[in-house]
Parts: sequence; C-alpha cells; structure tokens
Amino acid sequence: MQYTEWYQADGIIIDRLNGHMWDGHWGAGDWLCLVNPDGKDAHITITVFFEDLPPRSHSLTLGARRARNLALHGVPGLLERNKQYGLRVRSNVPILAQSTRGEYEPDDPVTNAMGSTILTPGPLTDKDKELWYVDGIILTGGILEESEWLSVLNPNQEEARIELTIYYGDREPGTYSFSVPPERVHSIKMDDLEVVPKNSLFSVRIKSNVPVAAEEVRRAYEKGHYSCARSMFTVMCIPAHID
Repeated sequence: MQYTEWYQADGIIIDRLNGHMWDGHWGAGDWLCLVNPDGKDAHITITVFFEDLPPRSHSLTLGARRARNLALHGVPGLLERNKQYGLRVRSNVPILAQSTRGEYEPDDPVTNAMGSTILTPGPLTDKDKELWYVDGIILTGGILEESEWLSVLNPNQEEARIELTIYYGDREPGTYSFSVPPERVHSIKMDDLEVVPKNSLFSVRIKSNVPVAAEEVRRAYEKGHYSCARSMFTVMCIPAHID
C-alpha cells in the first residue's frame, strides 16, 4: 500500500542551557528521513503540533526517486527548544518517512543514545481510535534503571478523550484517563502513574473518541548517572485492527 501521509507523536529538541526534564542533555537531535520512490517530484508539507502552541508548517520539495535526511532542529522557526511536539507529513505523491533522534552527553558531540521509528501511515481513520504497545517496563532499584513515556498526538479539530488500559501478568487490568486538546500533543511519564507497575512487564491499550497517533519511548540509565540516557528505543503504537 502506498501512503501520502505520515504521523509521529513524540519529538523534542533538548537544550541543556535552558534546562528540561532531562537536565544535562543538549539536543541538536531530531531528523526526519524521507524517500520518494515515485517518478514525480514530491511536494511535502510538515505540520508540527505542540502541547501549548498553535501548529506550524514547513514545505519542501523532494525530487523523483530521491532520499533526504532533514535535520528538524535546523529548520528556522519550526521547532521550540525543550518543547514536546508531534508531526504530520503530507505529500502529493507516495513517500516513506522515518524519524531518528540522537541524545548527547553534555559537551560531547557523539550521541550517547539513539532511537528511530517508521512513522504511522495516514490518513488516520477509525482504526486509529484503538492503539496498542505490548513491551512496557519500568526498572528501578538496580544498576540499570529504565523510564518510559507515552505521547499522544491529536491532529483533529476536537478534543481527544483517551482511556489507557494497562494489562499485567498477574491481575486484572487497570485504567487511566486523560484528554488531549485539538491540534495538540500530550506526553505522559508512565513512571508517575499508580496503575503502572515497576519491575514487571505490562502492555497498554489506548482508546480514543477520535483517531490519534501514539508513540512509546523508553530510556535506560545507569544508576546515579541521569544526565543522559545510556540507551533508548521508540516505537509507534499499532492499531488493534489493520485493514
């Protein structure tokens, strides 16, 4: 199947000089990788959604049968440092899109942790009202500690009412609800939710009244060294039903 629309839910450019939830990071770190296998030029519009700002857009042309690695942090006026964002990519011809992030130790140009994921194909439809990720875990108390985030992008003109169902290995599921305003993204640190266990595998169902895109991000830290993650992975949540 060919797609002219793609979504990402979790992006952030981190600037250690201004401080953030991950103090000690600095970020020149988000790239959008695009390929146009079509015989025509792709005219692409990237729309960025924030937690507390109106959307912003950037347009570009990608030649026929060409690939490009776009440094989002280098596009003037598109992103804000230390602000969570999600994005939508639209094209006049079918393209493919992947997001890659690098996170750094202070004053070290070599990435300490990286994550990359193929974006969610659009347009978003009713199938995107129920999304899942299966491999959830938060580790505490050992040499390796892991934290996890869930980001939900609502590109619609109405509020998204979200219910999370948390599945465990040893008891009945728990639930947690929140909302995402129109054309906004919202990120939750799963560690902070009482219904999310520590040191035990869990899985998550995301149900919404409108179609959304959702992304899981997990970072691993060496105990006592929280200035930067030692490793990271990220995955777009998958619809419960795929046509």
